[in-house]
Amino acid sequence: MLPPVSESAGIIEPEELKAWYLPELRAPGIAGARAEVLERRHSPAVNALFNLVFQRNRALADLDWKYWDNPDGPAAGTVVVSESDGRVLAVYVILPHVFQVNGADALCLQVAETAVHPAVRSGGHMIRAAFAAAVQVGRDRGCVLGYGGQTNDEAVKIGTRWFGYCVLFTLQPWERRLSLAPALRARAGSAGHALGRAADRLLRPLTSAWRLGFSGVIEPREGFGPEFDAAWERLRGRHAALLRRNSAYLTWRYARCPVGRHRALLARDPKGPAAFIVWRVWEHDGVRRATVLDILDGRDPAVAAALLRSAASEARSDGCEFLFFSVMPDGPQEQALRRLSGFKPSSREPRDRVMAAPPRQARLTAQVIEQMMTLRDPANWHYTQGDSDFRD
Repeated sequence: MLPPVSESAGIIEPEELKAWYLPELRAPGIAGARAEVLERRHSPAVNALFNLVFQRNRALADLDWKYWDNPDGPAAGTVVVSESDGRVLAVYVILPHVFQVNGADALCLQVAETAVHPAVRSGGHMIRAAFAAAVQVGRDRGCVLGYGGQTNDEAVKIGTRWFGYCVLFTLQPWERRLSLAPALRARAGSAGHALGRAADRLLRPLTSAWRLGFSGVIEPREGFGPEFDAAWERLRGRHAALLRRNSAYLTWRYARCPVGRHRALLARDPKGPAAFIVWRVWEHDGVRRATVLDILDGRDPAVAAALLRSAASEARSDGCEFLFFSVMPDGPQEQALRRLSGFKPSSREPRDRVMAAPPRQARLTAQVIEQMMTLRDPANWHYTQGDSDFRD
């Protein structure tokens, strides 16, 4: 058990911060198994467990991209290993991300993957052992927050009851229909689909209908070069808390991502790079869709609206049938969506709940406490779905 911070460092913690900490859990003893810190040598066994549990066929190269190529640092976490045959029985994986909080760097750890072998599930003992060890890893690294998105009902129940996470905020999904093909396909099959595609070509371009108050230029970009660094440096100070979106991170997260195909637009004004948006082109349930995963707009609804307008046009040209974007309620992006014709709250996509809690550290500084308190308030966040893994 850690000593009280007030005794070890002479700093008084706010009571609301104490109540938010991840609980001090003791790793339960598991006969015939041991917990180990995740290392690259575990990758094949961890990937095999992932594929078994989630009925996937992920290539080992895809795991390497996700776990080990991240410019913010390698994956951390814990594996529970069988002492008899060396099998990985459980895993709790966290990915490091550098955030800017109150203008300074802060390490946050995103909960990326948890899995337990179906043959050894026993009331949560395996995953609790992995979690308890992973919390210590996060504490040792100086992590100020653990968080994760894309949480389903079961994950929320387990995360709250067993691990002490809370739902910090929930994103509201919005959509815009880009094609008549899905509706006509549902009524008349392949003939309706063809008719819908023909009708799409007759529709007026989306860009001609909206006057949005942004006078700059918006252009597609194939990669994430120095212009994106310039946009990041220009805009990062307008947010109290956000993940660092420099070109190294964007290249890893989107250009090198093995899932789907990612498109980007960069906005420029007379001062230079002014904003950007990134979306994934992919198929789900037979529907070709574009899902916005990242945007940096300086909290300006007019800029966000212009980016979304242009993204919708590009996505339609790519043959996408819907554009989806999940946003912080009442934030600048939702304000932008409300001024754009054709966008509406979506019932096709689940709401994305983001869970978070900080590990309690042995010694705290005033700056770290201030950062944790900033992160505790959802109003301070700029968050998009790409800040967690999105079906990656």
